[in-house]
Amino acid sequence: MIQKRTDWSRHEGMRRYGFGIQTMRQLKVCRICGAPARAEQNFCKECGCRLPEETLYDTYKKKHKVCTYCDIALRDDAEYCPQCGRKVEDRVKLRVVK
Repeated sequence: MIQKRTDWSRHEGMRRYGFGIQTMRQLKVCRICGAPARAEQNFCKECGCRLPEETLYDTYKKKHKVCTYCDIALRDDAEYCPQCGRKVEDRVKLRVVK
């Protein structure tokens, strides 16, 4: 029970303060001025330029290993997927997007 509460608090804190997967899925960054924007926005409020289609999480996934079962970015040294729990080297095929 305490572990679940601790995990929830950690994830809630990360979301609230702008860290973690959920936050990254909700943000884009303007390629021209670097201003953050909500994922559903098409144009930057700061400079007016068209925003990329990719969210921060999409960009992050391109630089990391990704579980093909649940589409979660993995640490390079991960033995198990933190989302689905599958053993990385046995059952989960990894894709590294460049």
